[in-house]
Amino acid sequence: MMLCIKFSLIRYIISMSKQDDTKELASKNIRTQKLLNFLSGVAFIVPIIELFYTYGGLSIPQIILLSNIGGIAITVFELPTSVLADTF
Repeated sequence: MMLCIKFSLIRYIISMSKQDDTKELASKNIRTQKLLNFLSGVAFIVPIIELFYTYGGLSIPQIILLSNIGGIAITVFELPTSVLADTF
């Protein structure tokens, strides 16, 4: 009986340490995901691209129009391509 209690206690201690490791890993993953979400929403390259467009001879309204068309195209084609990817 005493041996059974020892094994139960050892299993309990091991499971608690695994839970602590899992909680720590989950916390780290959540922080990493928040950082990636922030960085994906930040457009660091937009000012540089606008300089290239200006150097190429486009005016500011043309650059805005081009950016809007690109954003609309991404929005329109993203859903059908994701459905296609999930299908195959």
